[in-house]
Amino acid sequence: MTDTLTTKNSIPSSFSSDATAVASLAPLDFQAFADSLPEIIWVTDESGQAVFYNRAWYDYTGLDPESPTNVWGAVHPDDREAISNDWTDLLARGRTELSCELRLRGKSGAYCRFRMHGFAQKDPATGETVRWIVTSTNIEVMRPTQVSSQENEARAADSETRLRLAIEAANLGMWELDVTTGTEFWSEQTARMIERPQMAGVVGVDAWQKILHPDDRVPAQSRFDAAVRSGGDTYSNEYRIMMPDSDTFRHFASKGKILRNKQGDAVRVIGFSRDVSDEKRVLISLQNSEQRYRALINASSQVVWTNTPDGKMLGEQPGWSALTGQTEAEYSGYGWADAVHSEDAQATIDAWDESVRTRTPFEFEHRVRRYDGIWRLFSIRGVPILEESGEVREWVGTHTDITEEREAEEEQIRTLAQLSAVLESTTDGIVVADMSGDILMMNPAGLALHEFSSNDQARRHLREYADTFSLFTQNGDKIPPERWPLSRVLGGETFTEYECRVRRTDTGTEWWASYSGSPARDERGEIKLVILSVRDVSERKQMEAQRDGLLRRIEEAADRQRKFLREMLSSMSEGRLRLCESVDELPIPITRQPAYEPVALDRMTIRVLRRQTGAACNEASLPPDRESDLVTAVGEAAMNAVVHAGGGTGSVYLDVKRGIVQVWVRDTGAGINEDSLHRATLEKGFTTAGTLGHGFWMMLKTADRVYLLTGANGTTVVVEQERHSPIPSWMQSYVDAG
Repeated sequence: MTDTLTTKNSIPSSFSSDATAVASLAPLDFQAFADSLPEIIWVTDESGQAVFYNRAWYDYTGLDPESPTNVWGAVHPDDREAISNDWTDLLARGRTELSCELRLRGKSGAYCRFRMHGFAQKDPATGETVRWIVTSTNIEVMRPTQVSSQENEARAADSETRLRLAIEAANLGMWELDVTTGTEFWSEQTARMIERPQMAGVVGVDAWQKILHPDDRVPAQSRFDAAVRSGGDTYSNEYRIMMPDSDTFRHFASKGKILRNKQGDAVRVIGFSRDVSDEKRVLISLQNSEQRYRALINASSQVVWTNTPDGKMLGEQPGWSALTGQTEAEYSGYGWADAVHSEDAQATIDAWDESVRTRTPFEFEHRVRRYDGIWRLFSIRGVPILEESGEVREWVGTHTDITEEREAEEEQIRTLAQLSAVLESTTDGIVVADMSGDILMMNPAGLALHEFSSNDQARRHLREYADTFSLFTQNGDKIPPERWPLSRVLGGETFTEYECRVRRTDTGTEWWASYSGSPARDERGEIKLVILSVRDVSERKQMEAQRDGLLRRIEEAADRQRKFLREMLSSMSEGRLRLCESVDELPIPITRQPAYEPVALDRMTIRVLRRQTGAACNEASLPPDRESDLVTAVGEAAMNAVVHAGGGTGSVYLDVKRGIVQVWVRDTGAGINEDSLHRATLEKGFTTAGTLGHGFWMMLKTADRVYLLTGANGTTVVVEQERHSPIPSWMQSYVDAG
């Protein structure tokens, strides 16, 4: 072992790899570590003279870090003598631990109570104390001081105005509850605190319950009920209040005075509520900080080490000892290198020697034999802790086990190589990216589709693709990069056959692409890669466009055919037949209600509809021959509904004044095929199985007007007959002229 170390800052050859180097942990700087803690940390020399304060000290006291600091000047005058005596006794007895409470003045001038705990760090060679490390925790933040009811009453007696101002300054909301009626009074401050200013004053029963967090309603009410039943005169509670028009809530603490009658029954409760949301967050932060602090201490006992200014490991090193199983005698000086793999030891010593010589941070990787004999790969970080003079006081370092990370990295590279070989032959483009959005590779089909000649051109971050490519929806809207298919997979989505139009802006090339994407997970279910497949569907989209155009032309031709058929049938029937395209083209019923009860049609009830039609004709004073014609037409329409649709409904409408009878026959059959429509309506006796048609020719011969709406969902026939036969449309012009 040598007293100095020479440098060779490189990874040992046995651990060289084509994998991307995994970023090592940041160096453990004692000042940075201490500044990250919410507790006040200071370090003294063996005599108790402070030589270091962390950031929390200056934040709390408001003192200038560049000015000389006297800790005793911040201690409450009433506490100084007791603390001084404790400290003197501690040094005299050679004790190694200090624990006490004291009050420290903050930058506002107010004092807060702190719990102070310190321990002595000794020189392992001499056993002498070399420094004290002291932490101070503000216990008033963790356990807020409660103002007694007597003090509140004294202040109230002193001045009602002063009390009101104090309450407002303290952000306290006053409330009062009439226990017998359940009615409450909330002050304006209370209403403002819960963001419901309109509720200031008297509020109804259960107003408090209605705004409580659902999970707190039962327990908060139970605590209140228990305080009322207890016979005592105090009440305290904590709960969450839901804020209006949102899902957020805030924490509140309430304290109150229970007023009782002579029988001891509670009649009124008066109290204050305080928003303690910030304190809750501080408390949680303190708890988390305490947990992190303990975790760091535990971690320090395993992987953190310190060295002397000249680079030697001395004194108790519980972290290194727990990791390697070496005793203090075995690891002292440079004995620690015996636990380093023989192929890595000299390179580590050389690199360490150079860092010590140049007083620069040490970064390295090597294999360490664990206490159980297993070799593990570690990333090492070491930094010098400097005195104010610039001299190195000590070195602090950490070993981080990166064995699994390196193995996973190498496995990822092997997997990518295998994947690349498999995907060489696929015709679909494949894009592989990591969770940060960096494109790792494309298969040959993917490169060709995106007009890349190699993966060197394709390997870039997703955001850089926005400079070269634009994506559009099927409606032509530009898709923002954060909604690109790959971005969606990075967000955890899985989808198939998402189609969009892609344009390469520098070449002007456009194509239609179909994307499918999914994340690739490891055995623990964690997403490691994202995979996107892309297929050029431009040819299919072109064929679909041609097909859609052809269908539009066919539909237009069909529309023209239907229009021609309507006009032809109307002309051939002298305007009697009105073919309808939709319900809107059917006539409006001539009265609001049918003249008789609608008839559910079958072979037996057709006669009922015929009798209703005859009766309506009599009421409308239709001549017998016209009555007979209408009854015949209605019978034919009803029979068609029964025979070809299995039934239907018939309704008779009557307008006596105008002398018009209107009969509606509806069914839900298959309707009349358009190819047969002209024959069904004009050819005597024509019928086709499964369609309406038989007797339709007869209807046109016996009725004044016949409206027909037919389709796949059924057929509606409306037959109308007037008192007098209308003039044919071809004669109307002569009549009008005449």
